[in-house]
Amino acid sequence: PTACRVNCANQGEVYSFHSGGANICMGDGSVRFMSESVSLKALLTMAARADGNPPSE
Repeated sequence: PTACRVNCANQGEVYSFHSGGANICMGDGSVRFMSESVSLKALLTMAARADGNPPSE
């Protein structure tokens, strides 16, 4: 079973009422749609601050 990463619960996680994912604000101010199927590695890379690693997806 795959752990839930997007749209699991509206308690501080990446969450929205859009089916299939959520709109997220990137560090450059752009807004992108993040799919519920995003890999955990990509999600953690995007959430890390100033680690120097580009997102893999």
